[in-house]
Amino acid sequence: MSIFHVSNGRYAKINYVFDRSSNCENVLELIDEMGVEICADMANLIAMGIMTDTGNFRHKNVTENTLYSAGKMVEKGADLNNIYYHMFSAQTKNRAKLFGKTMQNIRYFFDGRFAVATVRLQDFDDCNAEQSETEGFIDFVMGIIGVEIGAFVMETQKNKFKISFRSKSADVNAVAG
Repeated sequence: MSIFHVSNGRYAKINYVFDRSSNCENVLELIDEMGVEICADMANLIAMGIMTDTGNFRHKNVTENTLYSAGKMVEKGADLNNIYYHMFSAQTKNRAKLFGKTMQNIRYFFDGRFAVATVRLQDFDDCNAEQSETEGFIDFVMGIIGVEIGAFVMETQKNKFKISFRSKSADVNAVAG
């Protein structure tokens, strides 16, 4: 069985695909259908997935179901405050250095409507930071007034890049595909 967002190519024999703001909403539905009791640890993991997929409930595709699912996880013992702190606030000095270096080099195109932040392998070395410490960088780009489309480009290996897109108005999934 495969569980993915609506962009799923439906390549598996069995596909469980629903257009939800977070894939953990799909996971939660499957867990409920299987009759599995959700413990506090599971609730924290599912809530974390919902929060990270939705940019801490900031993306415009957040729905009533998203909030209901998160509330259900709180009822089961999820600690949203702790998750928020560790996923969105807490950071190492090295991450702060990398963040500053990255954001000061944002490039703007199309009268500032498209912004690109880039991290190269050398930047990770210079800041003694890890690739995992870039979570949320794209969200900062999208908070810049006038930016409609943002891209975060991360060099993952020598001359190999991962690109994340966000948009307020365009179908960036089609671009990414």
